[in-house]
Amino acid sequence: MGKSLKIDGWQDRLGLTFIYYRSQPFLWGKTDCWCFVSDCVKTQTGINPMKIVNGLYDTEEKGYKLLQGAVGNDGVYRKFETEKNFWSHFLGKPKDKNHLPKFGDIALVKLPRVKKLVAGVVSAFDTVFVNGDKGELLSCPLNRIKVIWSL
Repeated sequence: MGKSLKIDGWQDRLGLTFIYYRSQPFLWGKTDCWCFVSDCVKTQTGINPMKIVNGLYDTEEKGYKLLQGAVGNDGVYRKFETEKNFWSHFLGKPKDKNHLPKFGDIALVKLPRVKKLVAGVVSAFDTVFVNGDKGELLSCPLNRIKVIWSL
């Protein structure tokens, strides 16, 4: 994405996106952490990263299989391999380790007892929100961020 592409009113829309996801049941391909982050990117920039894979998975296994290589809704074959590569495709190069997280930043976090990194968004309360297995938004400390992007 390069330079900031944030559109006017993004802060309010981002807050509304958090509220919306708090009220939704967790469904792979509809309200999982990738969908949550994509909707947060869209509220800030108007760009929907998940557009190319919407409707192509409905389980965790199918979602991660898409990363290994698949034809997207646009007819283009892509092989991302990792969540970091997927988000970097849309958000550009991640920030370095010295970047101070700020409201709206996109992050991959390491959660206890979870093998894969989980996608989240930095909130106004210095926490990263991620959509958990049970459908709630969870918060975790900023020190769990492993990769981060600014829009």
